[in-house]
Amino acid sequence: MFFFVSVIRFLVYRSISIIVAVVLATSITIYVANWGGKLDQIILSQIEFEISQQVATNPAFRGLSEEEKAQYIRTQVELYKKALGFDSPFFPDRFFKYLWKYLTLDFGNAFFIHAKSGSLKVIDVIAERLPYTVILFTTATLLSALLGLFIAFIVSKKALTVLDKVITPLSFTTYVLPTWFMGIFAILIFAYTLKILPPGGMFSPGVPEEPLPRLIDFLWHLTLPLTAWIISTFGYWTYVFRSMLTQLYEEDFVKAAYARGLPPQMIDRRYVLRNVMPPFITLVSLSLVFSIAGAPITEYVFNWEGLGGLLLAAASVGDAPIVIGSTIILHIYWLLL
Repeated sequence: MFFFVSVIRFLVYRSISIIVAVVLATSITIYVANWGGKLDQIILSQIEFEISQQVATNPAFRGLSEEEKAQYIRTQVELYKKALGFDSPFFPDRFFKYLWKYLTLDFGNAFFIHAKSGSLKVIDVIAERLPYTVILFTTATLLSALLGLFIAFIVSKKALTVLDKVITPLSFTTYVLPTWFMGIFAILIFAYTLKILPPGGMFSPGVPEEPLPRLIDFLWHLTLPLTAWIISTFGYWTYVFRSMLTQLYEEDFVKAAYARGLPPQMIDRRYVLRNVMPPFITLVSLSLVFSIAGAPITEYVFNWEGLGGLLLAAASVGDAPIVIGSTIILHIYWLLL
């Protein structure tokens, strides 16, 4: 009974902290976005665009002249401005309206970028891109961590040997190299020199729409950015877990297990791995959050159509609704993890 009460208490505290953090992060985003009235201009532009689209597509307006249509649009925009409180100070009236609007994931329409379905709704564009970012960086982080742990197991048993003296400097070297640099290097070798992997993108032109061929083609395109990320980050994991495992092998309970004549595989599994897994899970969880920070540049290098690439593309063309929506979604992603 006490266990369930503790779990419920933890979930309640965790939920409250996430909600408070999301509200604060969204509030800061709104204030930054509205610096100099920019957010107000975005909202007004979206309202005017939606009314103009309505006038252009509704048969009821076809009999009106261009001047009458323009007058109708101006009148409707003024009505919306009054309804949204544009004749009053930004705080608190419009601020809380914007806050509720963004907390309910209503980011309005994009200016230039649209989803493959043709939708201009920001949430549709983000929903189309976000899964590809999660797939790439979650898979890359997990594989890199597992590879680093595997190498660390080998090296920690051979401390100060030739293997250790080779792996340790290599770990430092790969760790200090930025992922985008490793990405360009990998493209030059595997795509343009060896010509065994595509240089970028997620699908080949003309790939069949059937699920299996499309999945195989997607995995083929995923290989290069995945490899570049693993090469540039596995050194960090190797170094961290080498230090941790070296200390564990010096612990008395591990030495006692060896003295009892237990097989090395059993000692690794029952004594060493069991003690290293809690920090492993914690570090991987934190890395899943911070790996997204490198998404924009990495996705740009590989032309990967994820949320990071979307954010860069939106910033380059001035598509503010996409930038605001992507920023808030990334905040929520970080906080949930």
